[in-house]
Amino acid sequence: MSNFSTDPELLTIRELMYRKGGKEFSFSIPLYQRAYAWGPDEIDTLINDIVDCADALRTDNTSGTRYSLGSLVVHRAQGTATYEVVDGQQRLTTLYLMLCALHNKVPTAKVDPLPSDVLSFSNRPEANRALRLIADDEVDAGDLIDSSVADPLFRGYRYIKTRLTDSGVKRTDPNAASLDYDIFRNQLLDQTVLLLIPLPERTDLNHYFEIMNTRGVQLQAHEIVKARLMGLLKSPNEQHDREKADRSASTFSMIWDACAHMDGYVQQGFKKEQRNNLFGDDWSTFEPTSFEDIEQRLSPCTDGDGVTTDDTSSTANTLDDVLTKALSEAKPSEGLAHDDAAGTEDDDGGRFTSILDFPNFLIHALKLFRFSESGGSDNIVLNDKNLLDYFDKSKFTTAKQVKDFTFFILKTRFVFDMFIIKNDTVHDKTREQSNWSLCRMMKREKTENTGDTYSFQNTFGQTSESMDGIDSATASTGSEAGISVQRDIVMLESMNQVTYTARTSKTFVQDYLKYLLPYIEHPSTIHLSSMAPTFREALWTLAVQQCKQSLGDDYSSRLKNAYPDGVDIFTFNFLDYVLWRYRGSADDRPHANESEDLYKKVHDVWSSGERDPAHPEPFTFRYRNSIEHFFPQHPESGTNQALEPKYLNAIGNLCLLSKSENSRRSNLTPEAKVDQFNSTMDEQSLKFRIMANITTENHVWKEKQIEKHTEDTDTLFRVLMGLAITSK
Repeated sequence: MSNFSTDPELLTIRELMYRKGGKEFSFSIPLYQRAYAWGPDEIDTLINDIVDCADALRTDNTSGTRYSLGSLVVHRAQGTATYEVVDGQQRLTTLYLMLCALHNKVPTAKVDPLPSDVLSFSNRPEANRALRLIADDEVDAGDLIDSSVADPLFRGYRYIKTRLTDSGVKRTDPNAASLDYDIFRNQLLDQTVLLLIPLPERTDLNHYFEIMNTRGVQLQAHEIVKARLMGLLKSPNEQHDREKADRSASTFSMIWDACAHMDGYVQQGFKKEQRNNLFGDDWSTFEPTSFEDIEQRLSPCTDGDGVTTDDTSSTANTLDDVLTKALSEAKPSEGLAHDDAAGTEDDDGGRFTSILDFPNFLIHALKLFRFSESGGSDNIVLNDKNLLDYFDKSKFTTAKQVKDFTFFILKTRFVFDMFIIKNDTVHDKTREQSNWSLCRMMKREKTENTGDTYSFQNTFGQTSESMDGIDSATASTGSEAGISVQRDIVMLESMNQVTYTARTSKTFVQDYLKYLLPYIEHPSTIHLSSMAPTFREALWTLAVQQCKQSLGDDYSSRLKNAYPDGVDIFTFNFLDYVLWRYRGSADDRPHANESEDLYKKVHDVWSSGERDPAHPEPFTFRYRNSIEHFFPQHPESGTNQALEPKYLNAIGNLCLLSKSENSRRSNLTPEAKVDQFNSTMDEQSLKFRIMANITTENHVWKEKQIEKHTEDTDTLFRVLMGLAITSK
């Protein structure tokens, strides 16, 4: 590179590998790096990510959204013109192999040959010869090279070529069409990026590798975002302004780090005195009115220079600082700073598990922040792979923008913790983390034997936590007199959580946060008692809208032909929620404006298959993600003959099970399934229980029972699809 810089650069693969845009990169893999080691699994992951991103861009009309491959950490020793690759060589080498394969095997892909010196291996002549043979597509001549260093390169190159067909890049799904080469090339070269991070010239590389091996991971995207934003808080060199900037950086770092620990409550990321200042005497209200107000409230916890005395991370405000800090630590941070003394009773030991990790929370917060500023939609897809690119395009250029966003993040996290479910691992008796909790954190006053600690209380209700746990989603049944709003909201949220399990698919969280946006912007307006019914109604509205969108106008036909593509998992879970929530007499409905007809149709579904109406069994949403034929598609030999498709694939013969349960028992007869599941019936979906009860009462499950259950379900959905729902 003719003009070496120590500043990080976000580069497209075209700029990185083809020296476009005035860039002249040459990379060398030093001898202390391990040999190329990626196999088919890692290569497939990279190619599939690029293909998936290209598909998403075309589907969502988000041309210009980039796919980030993470960071490439490099180092230039004095007097050299080449970057040594410190971290990221596996990805860089794979990109080299991929571009060579595209150029050599598919001339129509229009991929140019790479510069001959763009990549080399230091003091490894066999590996360099292998790179030349790969570039010239003379891999067979590599048989003459007896080297464990070269062979993995040849294997990787040959495997990549198997993914390249005459029609395009082959997908892993054999039934899916290949991706057109023009689309793949453009996505790879111009919409895929790496963050080039040059280390300071005097970096001790041996110590760096020791630390990187201890951490086991490269610098993460959210760490890079943090460093970039903190860099904008720097100010001119005057002493007064420098101290002010340091104080802002300290405040930013404390807020960011507190929000980054998702498995708990944001208050836990601050020390006790800080909690009092930020979240009131009971630690459950949001007091600050601005970023500057937070600085003032935290001032008792800072030294005379305005810099936090016990948070050294607050002084790291550039990527160089972040890297230097990493080099100075023997191991990563040890969790939350709950107390002045570690290991006290104030530490919850990782009790709660969030449904989002921090990178995905950042994506939600950024999307919501941009929505709050513009009032319109944007092109942010909820995929943390694009985190760096989204922040790059958000054009944070001033300290004020960073402060406004940081204040917004803290408010969003505070509201998120209070209104979005978590899993309570302490009281979780399930096998798959589905003990749902919806709580707010509060101070528990000190006693004779303890200092101030925290406790948890239901968000909507006055029931405090006991040693036996919180009023969780498993604690009561839908038939109890007057279902609590707390329980109802937990059920609606957990219904979505078990449906949309991938963190990138949780659009329902964004919908919830958009509804809560007025409370995020003005936390002082949170009044839980008045919010409860309106929040529940908003969640119900969103669920009905999703049901209508999933089934469409031809819902009746889809219900009759529900398998394999007529009805999705959300619809099955939504049906279970309706069967739980609207069970019972319409005369006892909690709100007069609720549909009386809905109660009646739910009653009709239950009446044909309820074991003990006086003692209904408990129900909670769990990760049941496999659609099961109650009467099997392939009955065991010597049992029953197969049914016609109109009965076999109708909604009346289908329900949800976990994949493990489905795989073990899918070919059993309905009667055998009832017997097999009898001991765990309370863990099954409500629809499964109804079908099992019908089978028990009739001693058979065949066409007649399926047809009747299908008709009852269809009638129920007719009421649901006809509900007048207004957008909230």
